[in-house]
Amino acid sequence: MILGYLFHAVSVCVMSWVFGIIIYHLIAGTPLYRQLQNINLTGKEGPKKIPGLKHFKRLVKNSFIRYLNRKIRMDYRNPDLLKLRDEMTKAEIGHLIGFFVVLIWAVYKSMTASLLLGLVVLLVNVLFNLYPVLLQQENKKKIDIILERYKGKRMDF
Repeated sequence: MILGYLFHAVSVCVMSWVFGIIIYHLIAGTPLYRQLQNINLTGKEGPKKIPGLKHFKRLVKNSFIRYLNRKIRMDYRNPDLLKLRDEMTKAEIGHLIGFFVVLIWAVYKSMTASLLLGLVVLLVNVLFNLYPVLLQQENKKKIDIILERYKGKRMDF
């Protein structure tokens, strides 16, 4: 039973990535997109205070997950931080859209099927969609600090 719920939750979260990509392309260039570009879910302290994010970051860096989106990898030979930040924003918005789609699905399943199924879907959704958003926000803040520090200077690494 729980394994079936887990399989269902993972399937829904992976499908949410497709929804995120489609909706992202529909809203790109709109005022809603410009608002989502600068959304800050972590506050002033940043995402470092969020439980498990450090472990999630280690998992992403040291597993096959790092190969899922090759556009958000740092090219140290030719760093283009603005392009990297833009790609991170695209991924962040896609995951954020996916998170809300699956959140609605989890609430629906909690009311119509089983509370346990809804909770499993919600937990997997946090891992597959919310934590990537928070990780992207942490990385974007680091890029923003570098860009601010070297504003107007030539950056050769």
